[in-house]
Amino acid sequence: MLSSKRGCLFKKGLFKSLNAQTSMEFVFMMAIALMLLIPATIVFNKYANDSQQALINTQIHKVGSELIHLSEKMHASGVAWETIEITLPGAVNSLKVYNGTVSELVISYEVDRTSDSVFFTNVRLYNQTGIDCTDGCVVNIHPGSTEIRIESYRTGEVILNSRG
Repeated sequence: MLSSKRGCLFKKGLFKSLNAQTSMEFVFMMAIALMLLIPATIVFNKYANDSQQALINTQIHKVGSELIHLSEKMHASGVAWETIEITLPGAVNSLKVYNGTVSELVISYEVDRTSDSVFFTNVRLYNQTGIDCTDGCVVNIHPGSTEIRIESYRTGEVILNSRG
C-alpha cells in the first residue's frame, strides 16, 4: 500500500513537472516565432516602399520622356500643335521649364524626400505665358489625369500649356 501511495505522489509530481515543461516550450516557440516574424515584417515594408518609389520614378520618367519627344516632334513639324493626356502620380509637386543654352523640363516630386527629374532638349520650351523662361517657368499641372497642349511656332519656340 505504501508503494501505491508513492506512485500517486510520484505521478502528481510528474504531471506538475510536465505542465511546467510544456509552458516553457510554448514560451520558447512563441519567442522563436516572434524573432522570425518581426524581421520578416521589416523586410516586407522596406520592399513595399522601394517598389512604390520605383513605380513613381518610372511613371515620371515616362511622362517626361513623352513630353520631350512630342516637343521635338512639334518643333520639327513647324507650326503645329498636339494635345496629349498624361497621368501624373500623386507625389508630383511641380513641372517647370528652363531655357538656357539647352532647355530643361524639370518634374519635382516627393516620396521620402523632394527630388527632381530633369529632361534636356535643344528645343526652346516655354509655359503658357510665353515669357522668357531662363529662370524657370511653371507649367500648371495637378496629380492625376492632365491634358497638355504642345504648340510649336515659326519662331522655333514650343509652348507647354496645361488644360485640365
